[in-house]
Amino acid sequence: MGKSTGLTVKRLEALAPGTAPYEVKDDAEAGLYALVWPSGARTFVWRYRFQNKSRKLTLGPVSLAEARKRAREARNLRDDGFDPAQQKRAAKAAQIAVVRQVEREKATVKHDDIETVVASFVERHHKPSNRSWREAAHFLDREIVAPWRGRRLSEITRADIHALLDRIADRPAPVLATGFTRICANCAAGRCRAGSSRKTRATE
Repeated sequence: MGKSTGLTVKRLEALAPGTAPYEVKDDAEAGLYALVWPSGARTFVWRYRFQNKSRKLTLGPVSLAEARKRAREARNLRDDGFDPAQQKRAAKAAQIAVVRQVEREKATVKHDDIETVVASFVERHHKPSNRSWREAAHFLDREIVAPWRGRRLSEITRADIHALLDRIADRPAPVLATGFTRICANCAAGRCRAGSSRKTRATE
């Protein structure tokens, strides 16, 4: 399986790469091996038995002291009735699941910001049928995007909408207020959520 010799930091550094990967046993920690690759890279593995089957746990390209520490921790885990390699795979899978969830949440935030939502609304509901879509886009940018820039649609409450309506109506600008009400209704129905047909309502 591997050459048997006591490992030291100096001896580990002196291990020369061969034409094929090879392992060198560490006599100070049972089951621990230094794995030397043809590229010269070195890593550590811990070989053990679990439920009468041979197993291998990769410990990584760490220091000799750290490799021994990890091997002892893995042995304790095995002695408690757990397969260290399986535990590592499960932890990695959980890590990947968390990363993917964070990525999904980031994508949702990106598509839910008010700038993206309004741009999508103009693209889907004004450009195809309204020759004055540029004026509509300018209005939306001035009246909706500007005061709410950087906010998510799902964070905008009915109170926010009423406050904005009041500011528009106070100018006075009844036509603007009416138009804004219609746009908010569209957004509340989910028709201006970017890339989605799901219904969305402003939260209380």
